[in-house]
Amino acid sequence: MPCAQSGRLSLLAVTSKERSAMLPDIPTMAEAGFPEIAITQWFAAFAPAGTPGEIARAPRGGLRQGPVRSDGARAPCGCCAGDRGRHTGRILASTYRGRRRVVAAGAGFGLGRN
Repeated sequence: MPCAQSGRLSLLAVTSKERSAMLPDIPTMAEAGFPEIAITQWFAAFAPAGTPGEIARAPRGGLRQGPVRSDGARAPCGCCAGDRGRHTGRILASTYRGRRRVVAAGAGFGLGRN
């Protein structure tokens, strides 16, 4: 984070529930006085039905190490490998929570109905 390291940018908080390994001196939103704000980013990858298990599981090793950044270093991230049902449930729950917030704010959700 060159801008923060140079002092041109002040980092106030990270939005995850835990402090970032990449920014250990930056507090979480809860530590900064906003406990209701906790936002994490996550990704899921699904293989087509019938994909052999050893092929479907192959990317997990690299993901546990973290994605490769443009400078060649590994970016810290967590890997939550699991089964299809677990991830499908997480996607549906996240979509439902997001939809509730958008509708409560009076905005449309973009799925043709609110």
